Order: sequence, then C-alpha cells, then structure tokens
Amino acid sequence: MAVLALAGSTLLEARDQRRPPGELVELPDGRMLHLQIAGGEHTGPTIVLDAGQGMFSPAFAWLQDALALHATVVAYDRPGDGWSTPADRPVDAAATADDLHNALTSHGLDGPYLLVGHSLGAFYAHTFAARQIITVAAAARYWQAAGAEIDAFSTLAAAPPDGFGDVPVMVIGAERDVPDGPKVRAVLDELNRELVSRVPRSTHHVIEGADHLTLLTVEAHAREVSELIVTLLPANDVP
Repeated sequence: MAVLALAGSTLLEARDQRRPPGELVELPDGRMLHLQIAGGEHTGPTIVLDAGQGMFSPAFAWLQDALALHATVVAYDRPGDGWSTPADRPVDAAATADDLHNALTSHGLDGPYLLVGHSLGAFYAHTFAARQIITVAAAARYWQAAGAEIDAFSTLAAAPPDGFGDVPVMVIGAERDVPDGPKVRAVLDELNRELVSRVPRSTHHVIEGADHLTLLTVEAHAREVSELIVTLLPANDVP
C-alpha cells in the first residue's frame, strides 16, 4: 500500500538521523532487539505493541505515552526493522515471537502480557500469544493474557488449535479509508468482523473520523484507542 510505504520511509529517515530511543537487548545468538519501554513503575500486565508492515516502534509514540500512564508499555522493532539487528537467515513470525519473548524475559518482563497489534502487527501478536500460551501451559505456569487488534491485517490463523479460550480480545477499527487507498476500508472491516465472530470474549469498536494510519498518528485518535485498551487491564491496575 502506497500510504504505508510512505509512512515507513518517513520513519526510516527518522531512524537514520538519531540513536535508538530505547534499549538494545542482546539475544542468545548475539543479535540485538530494540525495546522502547515506558511506564516502568507500574505493576500488572505489560502491554506489548506490535507495529504494522513497514513501520516500527516510533509509530506508537502517541499511543505508548497514553498507555504508560496505566501500565508498563513496550514497543519493539522486529528483526531488521528500526534499530533491531537483521537475522542472517529468513525469519518467520514464530522466530520473531521467540526473539521478542527472549528480549522481554531477559529484561525482567515475564508477563502477563496485553498484546496490541496494528495492521499486520496483529498477526505477529497472534503468533506470540499462541506460542507462549502453549509453552507456559506446558510448564504449568499458564498466565492470563489479553489482546487488542488495531485495524488488523490478519485472521486468527496463528491461534493454537483450541483458540485462546477465555482470553479477551478487543478489535478496534477505523471509520474512513486511507487517502489514495480506496476499498481498503472494506477489506479491513471484513477482517475485523471475522476476528470478532471467531473469538468468544471479543468486542468491536470503531473510532469515528479515523483511518488506518491516524489510529496511531493523530493524537486524538490514539488517545481514544488507548482509552479502550486500558479497559482490558485488571481494575486494580488502572489509577
């Protein structure tokens, strides 16, 4: 999509002009994964933000700032994106999920997690949730998670065979098409409806006046998104 490509190129220019805004966490194979952490003084679930295709952690600036008033929030760059080191081999969503889990746990962020994926980032969030639910359950340490999908370019194909059980999922969509992107809205709306229909504990919300990108890039829209996501936190974690 042309608009997403333009947004991605703008972020790349910003990356080339400054040092990493967050921390570079070393992975077991020596590569570095960039984590941008805010609200570290909070207890309770850690909110993990997963960006869409061609975008990376700074895209969540407005949303991360708003959510950090209520929880520890991590925006990260997938391998080869932003300030994270590229892998020396093709990397799929499962390997990316394992990299993220290694980086989070090595930083002392062991969960539970509230996963937030924007656009294609929702697919990576699904994959992370599926792998960690299976892994942690096998170790008799199942933790309750939650998720928010922001205009997801994804289906629940990455879910474990039995789904996500009692985990709540919030689907947040936009009202308008992106500029120069006619008919994209109809595709996203269909995907959003599919997500809601397949998850027992799901809710669907639409941000009026927003499009696929302004859900993150316009402060007022990002604030509305954050107010919805905060309702997924345990009541005693919300000031």
